[in-house]
Amino acid sequence: MKALGKGTGRIVALTPTIVYKRFKKACKDAGVPSYRFHDLRHYGASVLHSLGVPDAYIMERGGWETDETLKNVYRHALSKESKKNNDLANKHFESLA
Repeated sequence: MKALGKGTGRIVALTPTIVYKRFKKACKDAGVPSYRFHDLRHYGASVLHSLGVPDAYIMERGGWETDETLKNVYRHALSKESKKNNDLANKHFESLA
């Protein structure tokens, strides 16, 4: 891999296609499902949200200027977190019955 000089806007002499193919191979070699980088961005924002990280910090980390994109696209409920919250709500209402 050859590093590129100043002013090129690139860190290494790789095309996006090459980076993606190498990432897919790394996933396969590691025995994990193949993901797109953008999927990882969605997941990262969802995890930070589920951990209670304030939106301002998630936005800064994700590079979003407003919370509209964060709220409409990237804030996904993780199945584990969703189950935990559903169980909590169900337990509360069952205790009332």
